[in-house]
Amino acid sequence: MSPKTLFTIIIKIFGLWMIFSILEIIPQVLATLPMFIANGGININSSLIIMILIPVFYILIIWFLLFKSELIIRYLSLDKHFEHEHLQFQFTAAEILRVVILIIGGLLILESIPKLIEQGITYVQKDASQSYLPYSGYSELRILISKMFLGLILIYFNSSLCQLISKKPE
Repeated sequence: MSPKTLFTIIIKIFGLWMIFSILEIIPQVLATLPMFIANGGININSSLIIMILIPVFYILIIWFLLFKSELIIRYLSLDKHFEHEHLQFQFTAAEILRVVILIIGGLLILESIPKLIEQGITYVQKDASQSYLPYSGYSELRILISKMFLGLILIYFNSSLCQLISKKPE
């Protein structure tokens, strides 16, 4: 494996991780928009600009990390100044990428399970206390269930995702 291949794998791993961070940030940003408008915190034009720029910024970063990793390696000269032209590993790039996709999917599931249990306990306690205030954790429940579902999809379709990500550019 060459240093360029190793850095390509590492950059694509960061790209995958950015996808999961955007899944947490975008719902939070979208949830704040009605509060800003209702409270008169900032005007609607600047809110919309912020709401559009943040996802576009994340999508551009993810696109560069996943599909234009060669440009990043060339611009930062990451593959230069190595003593050996080839690094000795017994793994292919696809195998490493597949393992990383499985790990990220597992981490998403493992991260969501305790929070889902906590939300379930909070819901039951709220119901048992016969409080007249409505339960306010539905949006967080939807996000947690989505993260678990995404983790399951990553685990189930890991070979297809690996083929999509490691596809050579024309």
